[in-house]
Amino acid sequence: MRLSFEPWALDTSRRLLLRDGEPAPLSPKAFDLLKLLAEHHDRAFSKAELHQLLWPKTFVSDGSLTILIAEIRGVLGDDAQQPRFVRTVQRFGYAFCAPVVSSDSAEFREIDCRAAWVIWEERSLPLAEGTTILGRAEEAGIRFDLPGVSRRHARIDVEGDRVTVEDLGSRNGTFLRGERIIARAPLADGDKMRLGPVTLTFRLTSPESSTASMGGGD
Repeated sequence: MRLSFEPWALDTSRRLLLRDGEPAPLSPKAFDLLKLLAEHHDRAFSKAELHQLLWPKTFVSDGSLTILIAEIRGVLGDDAQQPRFVRTVQRFGYAFCAPVVSSDSAEFREIDCRAAWVIWEERSLPLAEGTTILGRAEEAGIRFDLPGVSRRHARIDVEGDRVTVEDLGSRNGTFLRGERIIARAPLADGDKMRLGPVTLTFRLTSPESSTASMGGGD
């Protein structure tokens, strides 16, 4: 599905935010929020409802939602005081305020966009374009609720065909190919990473490549 709100468009099937056909960075949870608001642009959402939809059966502070809204506005170049896309409904929540056109996303399929993911214990975890935080925090894009993993342990940045990993000052460190990293490091298909007790395999493929090697299930 394609959701267009000029000059932006969401390709929901491939989880891409696009401007003039070029992907823009947006964290996975911020993408979920933007998609929810744009899909239901004819209504406003209360903060309580958004919390339930984004973090079901999990307690997070109002600050988590505020951070996501700020990220969306920052990427879209929106202004909270004079919003073009996301407006604040005082003492209630948020709503999308731009016209949205829905259509099939087939026209986006020719864009040369790589698919990136990590494999953990036979689970394939997709990485969206932009930044994904890995850690124990509730708001982490990929969450590991395990001892030895810091709340915000590491980040992976996907920028087109360039993917990097960076440690975020974690207590137990982030290791790539057996070496502890001290700065942002590039990732290549098949690289092994370790975050405390968690071992991950990074995978990267282009759309025309076979995905048979993805491995495990959900």
